Parts: sequence; C-alpha cells; structure tokens
Amino acid sequence: MREAIAKYFETELGWIKDDSLREKTVTAWEIALKESEFGPDDLGTLPFTLFERRAMVSLGVHVKMVTNIAYRAALEMNRHYPDSAKLDVDEVVCAGILHDVGKVLEYSKQGGKIIKGTKGRLLRHPVSGAQIAKDAGLPDRIQHAIWVHSKEGNGQYRTPEAYTVLHADFMTFDVLE
Repeated sequence: MREAIAKYFETELGWIKDDSLREKTVTAWEIALKESEFGPDDLGTLPFTLFERRAMVSLGVHVKMVTNIAYRAALEMNRHYPDSAKLDVDEVVCAGILHDVGKVLEYSKQGGKIIKGTKGRLLRHPVSGAQIAKDAGLPDRIQHAIWVHSKEGNGQYRTPEAYTVLHADFMTFDVLE
C-alpha cells in the first residue's frame, strides 16, 4: 500500500525535502486507508466532495491541485517577500497532501454510491485528519493546518502555512460552483 500511495503522490512528495516528514506523510495516508473502506486505487475515483455539482472531481485530483497551488504560492511568497514571508515549504506541501486525508473515513459505500458514513456524521474530515496526522507522528503544526483548513477553523489562529493551504483549498472548491 505504501508504494501505491507514494506513486500516486510522487510529484508532490518529491517537493518535501525532509525525508522523515515525507515518510510520515505517506504513513498518514496509509493509516487512513487501512481504517477506511477504500484503497489507494480509489483516490482517482472517490469524489472530493459529496456536493453534487462539484463531485465530478476526484479526491486525489483535488488533493494534488490544492498541494500544487499551495506549493507554488509558498514559493512565490518567499521569493517576493523575502524579509517578511518565511513560509515553511515542506510544511505547506505536507499539509496540502494531507488536508483531506480524513475524507476516506468520512465516506462510506452504500449500494454502489459514496455517502457520508457514520464516522463522517460524528467527526468531519478536518478532525479525523488531524488525528491521523498525530497517529502518523506528524508535528503539531501539520495537525493544526489540517484541522483549520475548513469551517472548523473559523475564528481560530492559523499559521501562514495553514492559511496558504486553506485558500488553495477554497480556490479549487469555489470555482466549481
């Protein structure tokens, strides 16, 4: 399973310079998928949202898009604001890859359809995703970025890295209205 996850996110994982952080990112997806009804092959077909008009985009493509946008934004912020923006690019990429890791626990299969399952009704994906990151041994700042990337984080402090992932996520969500 690890190899399939690493292959699926090969480009994005390659942007993480810290070997330990890269390995723990794969571990988080492995933990989530083992606990879910899905496998790495489902990343390309699971919807990234259950909102009908936006469900045409897969979870895997969405995660890659968010990560790509957040990564490029972090690079540009660091380049254009070298004295004030010191975003940790590894952190941005890791959080981008993992921001929706909890969705595989939120979803369930029922009669050939993907629905919000019992776990999803009890704990939305930012909460379960932050726990998965903790279980994978990822730092508090990654757990934080996952937890605050959605409405659950409204009114909470967000690190610059978390803020970058949040806006990359909404860019890829809101344009599909």
